[in-house]
Amino acid sequence: MCLTSSDHSLFINCGGGNASVGGNVYDQDNDTSLFYLSPKGNWARSSVGNIYDYSNGNSSKLLKSDRCVLPSEASLYYKARSSLVSLKYYGFCLRKGNYNVTLHFAEIVHKDVDFRSTDKRVFDVYIQGKRRLNDFNIIDNAGGPNKECIKNFTDVYVNDSTLEIHFYSRSAGAGTLDGPLISAISVTPEIEIGIEKPVTLKQLKDATRNFSKRNEIAQGGFGTVYKAEVQGKIVAVKKLCSHGEERVNEFINEFYTLKAMSQENLVQLLDIYNAKDLHLLIYEYLENNSLAHALFDSKSKLKLDWEVRFNICLGIARGLEYLHEHPRMKIVHSDIKSTNILLDGNLKAKISDFGLARLYTEDDQFKFIKVEVPQGYMAPEYVRGIVTSKADVYSFGVVILETVSGRTNAGHRGDSQESEFLLDTAYDLHRKGRLVDLVDKTLSTKYDAKQAIIILNLAVKCTSISPTLRPTMSEVVSVLVGDKKIEEICPHALNDSPVAQVDSSVSMEATSRASTSSNLIKGEDETEHISESTP
Repeated sequence: MCLTSSDHSLFINCGGGNASVGGNVYDQDNDTSLFYLSPKGNWARSSVGNIYDYSNGNSSKLLKSDRCVLPSEASLYYKARSSLVSLKYYGFCLRKGNYNVTLHFAEIVHKDVDFRSTDKRVFDVYIQGKRRLNDFNIIDNAGGPNKECIKNFTDVYVNDSTLEIHFYSRSAGAGTLDGPLISAISVTPEIEIGIEKPVTLKQLKDATRNFSKRNEIAQGGFGTVYKAEVQGKIVAVKKLCSHGEERVNEFINEFYTLKAMSQENLVQLLDIYNAKDLHLLIYEYLENNSLAHALFDSKSKLKLDWEVRFNICLGIARGLEYLHEHPRMKIVHSDIKSTNILLDGNLKAKISDFGLARLYTEDDQFKFIKVEVPQGYMAPEYVRGIVTSKADVYSFGVVILETVSGRTNAGHRGDSQESEFLLDTAYDLHRKGRLVDLVDKTLSTKYDAKQAIIILNLAVKCTSISPTLRPTMSEVVSVLVGDKKIEEICPHALNDSPVAQVDSSVSMEATSRASTSSNLIKGEDETEHISESTP
């Protein structure tokens, strides 16, 4: 039935023309036929009745409501749809989930009737076959004619994409005024944010101050992130940039798979909102900002000791392993960098923005990478348009170099504007057998030298120029947890890479700086059997 892709919203101006109210466009419903299918095929109406018009140019009576009716809202009440007995509306293109249904009423036909008399308009309202209003009287509920009455219904579940709203008069012709009447219908999703009661789009907009700059916490190529507090829970709301409706809809179709991808090192995607010009992703909020903020921002008060840094590296590796090897949807992140690694209250690393690279077409991939992936994180094969999981491995190698060294991947040499890349420094120290010199000096001797050398050698291996020489993320995890040694993963690559042709000894000077380190996490504090030549 649906001629377009599925959506999360539906707005109908019953009996009237197209109307823009509150940022939403209400479809016209002024056709006089008994059955009407919208041009987009996303809703239909069946009725036996008339269109009543309240368009005499004077809306002052309408505005006499107990609740102030904005002029922009008044357009919903100029006309109404009515029937003698039965009036049904169907939504055909709604995604599976819970919705809020808002019904707008105003008695604009019998304006001068004594609403205390027995001659009243009363009818029932059924939503998805369940009676929600019994003997509903517009005038009684609104406090008189020409006044608005809004009824909101939550927890309306749509399973098979179809929503039915039925207005029915059980006593037509028996002292009633022409059966049911409706002015407008709006259907919006209930947004799950991890609390007992779902929230509405309006609540979410209010919580972000209508996506105000004051609530902005991050900005990137995919969109802007806002902080929002709703019903005592803080969430992060990402407002997606426009990437073309087709690409966005393809991404939305994968939402439930992405939402189901629950792993402790992935930022949890809570819910999604999709309308024509508004696409929102709702994520869990992580209070300690990003890894980049913790490492490089002078205002950061976080102190990352060695154990925390090691666990951050392991957490990122486990998150990427999960994405790359998920049985239902294997995901290449394409934008792994320290700003996309978020830290929770316990400084656990969580990967954000996974799955969003799918918003770009293959032709746009290079443009995205060129603009959004900072120099230093970009795998060499990107320039040839090759995007595989091994590109994530490369970026991971750069991130763990930053984590261990406390240095950004690209900086400047002293007062000069000449760039100095961390990866170049790592390769140079690797050739000299002094890779451990990269360990952050602020850690002093309080780090595990054995673990440091393993991580740094993994970083070198992960950033090999050839993708085939890089390990998989599952291999990286196996080394970090001690199940395998570095030389056991991709052993054929040990002597193939230029950076592998180095002195295999560990400098005594470098290891002596860490020789007093205690066994902080696991493994003995020994370095004599560790070869830095292992890439």
